[in-house]
Amino acid sequence: MRAQLLPRLAAKFALFSFCSLLTLVALYRLLREQRRLHELNAASRRSLHQAASALSAIEERVLVSDGQGRLAYLNPRPRRCSAWPARTPRAATCWT
Repeated sequence: MRAQLLPRLAAKFALFSFCSLLTLVALYRLLREQRRLHELNAASRRSLHQAASALSAIEERVLVSDGQGRLAYLNPRPRRCSAWPARTPRAATCWT
């Protein structure tokens, strides 16, 4: 009886070890991908911050609209020169 039990337990242990190894490899790859995405996100945020700083320093009026003609960005200069609110209106239409 014990002679038959040992090979079955060894096979189950081998299968468990193989599944554990596959899980660890998958987790390692997911962790690497997550780190890469965090780095890309941080770089993107830095780039957006630099662009926003440059746009707010420009003396001219800068208005950016989306594809439907709605205002997406308005630098501080036209806000001071017009009656636009301090917070950029997302649904305002620039032109039709």
